[in-house]
Amino acid sequence: MLERIGHIHEPQQLFNESLPALCYFTFDHAATYLSHPETRRLQVLCNRTADSLLVSLFERPDIEPTSTDVADHEYFQKFIQDHDLPCLNVTAPWPLSTVRIAKPWGAEIWYTGIEARGVCTVSGMPLPWLTDLLPESIIGQATGSAPLLLKILDPLPDQSLGDLYFELHEKKIEVYVVTQVDRQAWPDGIGKIRYGFNQELRKTFASDDQFRKGYLDAVTHYQQVRNQIDEFLNQSREAADYSASAEVPANLMQSWLQKVPAELAEQEAARKAEMNQFTALRDISVGDVITVDPFFPHSLQHGVRVIEFQTASYERYILSFGQKVLTQNHWDTEVGVAEAILDLPNESALRQLAGPEGVTIELIADFSAFKVIRITITPGHGYGLGNDPDYKIVIGVSGAARLDGVDIKPERALLLPIDTRKGSQLSSITGAVLLIAQPKP
Repeated sequence: MLERIGHIHEPQQLFNESLPALCYFTFDHAATYLSHPETRRLQVLCNRTADSLLVSLFERPDIEPTSTDVADHEYFQKFIQDHDLPCLNVTAPWPLSTVRIAKPWGAEIWYTGIEARGVCTVSGMPLPWLTDLLPESIIGQATGSAPLLLKILDPLPDQSLGDLYFELHEKKIEVYVVTQVDRQAWPDGIGKIRYGFNQELRKTFASDDQFRKGYLDAVTHYQQVRNQIDEFLNQSREAADYSASAEVPANLMQSWLQKVPAELAEQEAARKAEMNQFTALRDISVGDVITVDPFFPHSLQHGVRVIEFQTASYERYILSFGQKVLTQNHWDTEVGVAEAILDLPNESALRQLAGPEGVTIELIADFSAFKVIRITITPGHGYGLGNDPDYKIVIGVSGAARLDGVDIKPERALLLPIDTRKGSQLSSITGAVLLIAQPKP
């Protein structure tokens, strides 16, 4: 029988108590992540069965479930079908839907993003609605603010447009796993990432302060001509009815770049080379792992596609960029270069962990906030998931795996609540490579 609970202030507490088999209630969700924060009244219909906890979250003040003599599960299913409402078994793997965010250099594909530019969903329900609703016993402690950010970086293969910002972060930590190197951009299959500073050039300066000043001067020199080109392109934007901050299709931008006066284009190329000599380029191929600590400057280069895990922090300092920055009207070079780490990190082989027969486990990132392992499952074998005190996120890299009846193919991702992993096992008939990220307390 349906139990109508009414409006509650702490829905998590309700789940920690004895949840009725079928219940309906409302709660207020503070959508602070929107550009104009607001409070939204959400409706919740729950159905607890012997082996599942089904939840439907919606905003439909025109409808409400009513008392009924129909069996609980039958009523739940009929109600959500009649009103075309979303539904999720919150104790099973959550299928993460993606949001594509256009960038001047290509695109980001978000799986767990929660901000004004885009909010990712699970089975049609915004991810922050679910994390606000559910208790730690289901999704763990680490989703209190936001889950780990999982995304794909997909730069254009074009050298003039596809390089990312050369930037650093105060707090954010990142790990990239290379999944594709565009042969149009890199015929030999070896791509690049701009990764820190040129150590040989650094030695030629009397001090690190002088090196920082030399780099700052070179960036300033480059930015002057960059601004001239951007101003020229703004005229094309205006003529084509694009606002100053709007994304422009790559092919259209390329046609505009071809109209830049030759002398200006030559100055830009020369000053960019002068600036970039201060930085270091690192070769990267499919399967390579790149970790980025706070204050370390980096810039993925064109045509190199990666899966990225990072802390859910959005701050950054842009040191330089080879085109107009659309999200802010300035670069942060002076502040950023003063804080930047000049030394290159010590590279070491990935640590291999013990695993069952037919499974290779590599610890590819071990930060203070989270860790990531890469699992390679040979055909016909499997990997059991442990009983850890928090959620996990898994994404397919290659091949195909299966977890609790859900297929995991390349670039398909799942969030695994705590209850999911009791007795669960990743299996593969054809062989698979997967990444699993897990927050730390």
